[in-house]
Amino acid sequence: MKFMKELGNGMKNHELIFLTGMMGAGKTKVGEKLAQSINYDWIDLDKVIEKRYQKKIKDIFIDSGEKFFREIERKQLEDLFKVKKTVISLGGGALSDDFIVSEIKKKGILIYLQCFSSILSTRLSIEEKPLLFGLSKNQVLKKLRKVQSQRKEKYKQAHYTVHVSKMTENEVVRFILDEIL
Repeated sequence: MKFMKELGNGMKNHELIFLTGMMGAGKTKVGEKLAQSINYDWIDLDKVIEKRYQKKIKDIFIDSGEKFFREIERKQLEDLFKVKKTVISLGGGALSDDFIVSEIKKKGILIYLQCFSSILSTRLSIEEKPLLFGLSKNQVLKKLRKVQSQRKEKYKQAHYTVHVSKMTENEVVRFILDEIL
C-alpha cells in the first residue's frame, strides 16, 4: 500500500531532500537513484562518517558507544546543511536529536520511508548493523519492532511518509517524483 501525507508549509524548498527510516527501508538505494533522477548530488550520512573516522558504523558503536556516534552524526549533518541540490540518506536514528529534526525540516524536505519490521528483517545484514549485532533472527524481529516503536514519534515529524514495504526501489523513486517533487 502506498501512502503519502504532507505536513507543514507546502515545501517550496527542494534544495535538500532528506530520507529517513529504519535500517533496511531503502534510504541508501532510493537516495542514490532519486538523486540520479533529478540530477542532484547524493550523500549517505553513514558513509560520510565511516570515511571521516575510517571505521565502520558498527565499530564506532562498539568502540565509543551510541552517545559518541550521535554527537559525530550531528556534527556531520550540521556541515551538510550548507550543501545544495543534494539528496541525503540519513542513518536510521539520526532523528533522535530534536535540534537536528528542526533544522532538517527548515532546510529541506524530510521523507520517511516506512516499512514493516517483518520486511526489514529479511533485508538486513545483521553483522553490519550495530543495534542487531549478535542477535538471532527472532531477536532481530523483536528488536526492530521495539526500535521502530521508539522512533515512531520522530518519524511522524517528516513532511511526507511513503509506505515502501511492497515497493521496489524504482517504484519508491517514481512515487516520490510523481507525488512529492
